Amino acid sequence: MSEVNDFAVQELFKGWVGRLNETTDTTLIIQRYENLWQTVDFVRQFPILKFDTDADARYVSILRENATLCKKRLRQDLRIAAIALSQDATVVTQQSARF
Repeated sequence: MSEVNDFAVQELFKGWVGRLNETTDTTLIIQRYENLWQTVDFVRQFPILKFDTDADARYVSILRENATLCKKRLRQDLRIAAIALSQDATVVTQQSARF
């Protein structure tokens, strides 16, 4: 079975919150909330790989061993990599150059 990491879940919900916050049309708000709940139901189908103390230790190690990666724009990607390393998981992404 495939898993998703908690950062992917965060990004999904951040996108829906942004859309909901910018919407003033009542019909569109209702539709977007329905889409949000469809997303919740979809995500519930998958185990979620969490950023825990083991992943944090990997994250710190990655930063210590690769000082050039200490950039704000890479934090989420490095945390995803740390989750994968801590749980012996494989990262599947369209942005393979970042991993």
